[in-house]
Amino acid sequence: MDCRLKLASERWAVDRLLKVIKAPHPVPEVCREAAMILESLVSEPQTRALLLAFENAFAEILSPDGKYSDNFARILYELTSRPNNKVGAAHGIWGVGV
Repeated sequence: MDCRLKLASERWAVDRLLKVIKAPHPVPEVCREAAMILESLVSEPQTRALLLAFENAFAEILSPDGKYSDNFARILYELTSRPNNKVGAAHGIWGVGV
């Protein structure tokens, strides 16, 4: 199994990355790296569907004054705009949001 797929499928791992980003950390680079890891996970088609469950958590971090707003804007864009995600397919089947 690809390590990215395994990481995305482990809810505790994604929760831990989000916790590192939300909590103040003495080394800002650690938070930036955690945000970049999540961004790279979302860019993979096989992990995107697993990460849709965290869409609300990603949106909470997207506040305009947040340090990592640009990362989470890209994450939400990847989750919602790609035509090959399962939600997009469901929207197409049911005629919702088309």
